[in-house]
Amino acid sequence: MTKVSEDFILKNFDEAIDKGYIKAYYQPIVRSITRNISDSEALARWEDPELGMISPMDFIPVLEKHKLIQKLDLCMLRCICDTYRKIKAEGCIVPQFSINLSRIDFKYKDLYDEFMAILKEYDVPVEAIRVEITESVMLDDQGRFREILDKFKDSGFHIWMDDFGSGYSSLNVLKDYNFDLLKIDAAFLKNFGNRSKQMLTAVINMAKVLGIHTLTEGIETEEQYSFMLDAGCELIQGYYFFKPLSAEEFIMHVKKENKTIEPDDETAYWDAVGNFNFLSSNPLEMFISGKGVNGEDSVALLQGKTPLALLEYKDGKTKCVYYNDEYYNRIRQLGYSCVEEVEKSFNDRKEVQHNMMEAVLDKSIENNSVERIDYVENGVYFTIKTKCISKHNDKYMMAITLYTFESDKEKRKTDDILRFNQSVFLTYDIVVLMYLPTNRSDVLFSQATFNYEYADMKLDEAITQIAEREISEKDKVRYLKFMDLSTLDKRIKMNGRIFIQEAFRVRNVYGGYEWKQIRVTKTSDSFTIGYLYTVQDMSDEECELADYLCEKHPKFMTD
Repeated sequence: MTKVSEDFILKNFDEAIDKGYIKAYYQPIVRSITRNISDSEALARWEDPELGMISPMDFIPVLEKHKLIQKLDLCMLRCICDTYRKIKAEGCIVPQFSINLSRIDFKYKDLYDEFMAILKEYDVPVEAIRVEITESVMLDDQGRFREILDKFKDSGFHIWMDDFGSGYSSLNVLKDYNFDLLKIDAAFLKNFGNRSKQMLTAVINMAKVLGIHTLTEGIETEEQYSFMLDAGCELIQGYYFFKPLSAEEFIMHVKKENKTIEPDDETAYWDAVGNFNFLSSNPLEMFISGKGVNGEDSVALLQGKTPLALLEYKDGKTKCVYYNDEYYNRIRQLGYSCVEEVEKSFNDRKEVQHNMMEAVLDKSIENNSVERIDYVENGVYFTIKTKCISKHNDKYMMAITLYTFESDKEKRKTDDILRFNQSVFLTYDIVVLMYLPTNRSDVLFSQATFNYEYADMKLDEAITQIAEREISEKDKVRYLKFMDLSTLDKRIKMNGRIFIQEAFRVRNVYGGYEWKQIRVTKTSDSFTIGYLYTVQDMSDEECELADYLCEKHPKFMTD
């Protein structure tokens, strides 16, 4: 680029504006999960017909010094609007655009009015424009800045904090102002070692806690991109994907690759996905869409300890849009060679557990809850949890965690589970170990017959709540008598067996009731005496008999 003097810039600036020598170049911003273009930042470029390209580092400081920068920034807005209109005229999906406003702009009393007048002239909606500001803007005249910022916010503009971390007071500014997005400065990526990764992880986690979206600029390598993706950074900008493009190049790219442009009606969908905290040790339970995550535990350097995937679920089929290394390792333990193989198996309904999984996905969507199933496959016990984190029309984004039990703590639980043989998991809806002395229980296996919230309650409280919520009103009193813990051991002894059982009408996933056989079995090993609580299907003939006995001979309903 040609270096020019301050005097040259001041003498030629107005002519450069009028004759179109100053132009907008566009550097696309990519959604990290989809790699689709969601936004594009407008960057000022001065192409002099004789001197060639003049560096922004030369002319922008001069324009700020002489309070001419607002003319440049309003020129950029006109360029954006012109580009927006040309893309729309082609019938293409139009990405959003971001524009940088200088701290000097906020000293210009007509900034907001002229901004809005230009958008009206070109018929461009405010939703198409993101306003990028640096923290230095907020340090000069906070009263005037807040007044103008509130006008932009109230009109529907998204406000981005640019170059987060490059100054000395970023956290203080973040405390005082409500931003939609933090644009993490490229300086964090220099010397990309553990120290940089720890800082990036901390910044992204903090943003998730506050409910603020994140963008990292300056991405130049696959390593940087992969790390930011796994850390949950939503948007990416840098030469790894795109260098700044002239307006002509950008329009041509959008026309040619329009399927890679994120539709504006899906922005809210992906923003909701962006609120999901990949770094959390309990990502499903801690997720609160759009409101931040309150009470979250601290997060260390990203290690990928939570086996996590995001599945797009539509019309009974799934498509994996993201998974981390730990999730991949777990599906390998289950005998799958790749995520696509799991996806195909589910969509082709090859295994019975995939029908169970569909029911759990549907229940999670319907109840806006974390749902869970347990199963054994290829001799491996596993637990899947899922939560719907975003919705757009008839498609849903489901967050999935998948655990196979191999740590010392998990292995002890696995040993307990596998003692009862794999057939348990194929014949029972739920298997619970009840420990009366400590008034607690462990859910070993469930096909989502009961909500897992009962496992967090004291045993006697859980029994009462299950009677209220899951057992038919006609059977509630009988169920509470059956589950009377104070007489349980005595009744088992009187029965002459190691168990007691009765049939009850239990709520199913569709909200109705169906007959189930509930059994409590006394069990022990060398360390613990407990009781195994199981729920099992009944045959049609058994259900008909239960209806008959319940109506005609209720005293025969117990063993």
